[in-house]
Amino acid sequence: MASCGQRTAHEAVYVNSSYFEPQKKGGVLENPKLNEISGIIASRTMPGYYWVHNDSGGEAELYLINEQAKHVATVQLEGIKNRDWEELGYYQDYATDRGYLYIGDIGDNAAKHKQITLYRIEEPTLNVPKISTEALENARRPKANTESKGDTFPKTEELMKELDKELARLKLISERRGGIAQKS
Repeated sequence: MASCGQRTAHEAVYVNSSYFEPQKKGGVLENPKLNEISGIIASRTMPGYYWVHNDSGGEAELYLINEQAKHVATVQLEGIKNRDWEELGYYQDYATDRGYLYIGDIGDNAAKHKQITLYRIEEPTLNVPKISTEALENARRPKANTESKGDTFPKTEELMKELDKELARLKLISERRGGIAQKS
């Protein structure tokens, strides 16, 4: 497990191997390209390594770091851009024995985007410097009162419904507090 939040170059990264052990300092980020990490997940195929990405406006790249926060590899994701990447997730497809990373292009502090995008890639290996557009899939948030078609992710429609419920709940809380957090 890694603790990240918003990390910048030359900041310590803390790691622990379970929820019940105290954190220990893993290392210091030294790669200047890692200037605003907002997504981190442990590699399932390479124990002791972590996939990370930068927040909004960064390159469409995933970076592999080790437990000492040393940069190991960069994977370029061709054909997409990093509008506002916020999260990394993992899905193991036991039917095919393949693992996938999900990148959540879900940030929207200014409340100006009508959709979010989830990208899915098979977890890269060290010898894959680029992943082409064909290896990516995305799911866009359906517009209000329309149905999602062509669901390409496991349970994407359910995920989007839950996300819509949560956003509606947050909007209601915001409206009760004078609309500070949500533009109408």
